Amino acid sequence: MKRLLRTTFLLPAILVFVLAACAGAEPQARTIDITIDGPDVQPAAIEVNQNDTLTLNLTSEHPILFHLHGYDIARQINPGETAVLEFEADATGRFTLGLHGELPKMDDMSEGDHEDEAHAADDGTVHEIDGWLQVQPR
Repeated sequence: MKRLLRTTFLLPAILVFVLAACAGAEPQARTIDITIDGPDVQPAAIEVNQNDTLTLNLTSEHPILFHLHGYDIARQINPGETAVLEFEADATGRFTLGLHGELPKMDDMSEGDHEDEAHAADDGTVHEIDGWLQVQPR
């Protein structure tokens, strides 16, 4: 009798707990505004969950090609315009953000931007920036 009584109350309690834990696991639609100023990006870290649908609104004061490594998707950003990058975050892990093209010369940047000269090269090559997309598994 005690065994039947425990099973009668324990199983529904476990089921309620499991369903409550899974309720927040649905993919979300996320919109994130990203501002690129030379080699700096804000926000620098973007954290989402696997299968979330992302819309990245990209702006920059300089013409540049924004690239999301690992997903191999890119958008051209022109000054005064917002470039939109939409995709499903189906791959998990940490993916670096890259800029392709010419960044402003060090002479054109303020004193506070002189910390990492490698990021501000103006040779038209790929530039890693201090930014990434972190996709957590569900």
